[in-house]
Amino acid sequence: MSALVRLSSKLAADPELNGLDAQRGDLVDEPDQLRAAIVWYDTQKVTIDTDSDEHIPTVRLRRIEPLGLISQVPAAVRDAVDVAVEKRTGRTPIPFEDVTVDGFDPDQLELEE
Repeated sequence: MSALVRLSSKLAADPELNGLDAQRGDLVDEPDQLRAAIVWYDTQKVTIDTDSDEHIPTVRLRRIEPLGLISQVPAAVRDAVDVAVEKRTGRTPIPFEDVTVDGFDPDQLELEE
């Protein structure tokens, strides 16, 4: 879990904004599949640690549009993500196809509501 940013676990109730609801069946039937989505987000709140005066933002997902399985993501989207990752990190990104989630346990995630 990031020590710098928290993630709100709430999703928009509006099916026009929350594309995950339409994916429910696939998520249940194929929980191990790695998927991609485009998200819109903002800051829901900022928590201030009074001991350190550190400001910790909590990000709220405002909209999520699933793109499908990683293998189904259009090349133009993969290329745009690669450019963004390289710009942010200064490093050549790992290709989508090489990302695995071995050992990932969603029950160990600590999401703030």
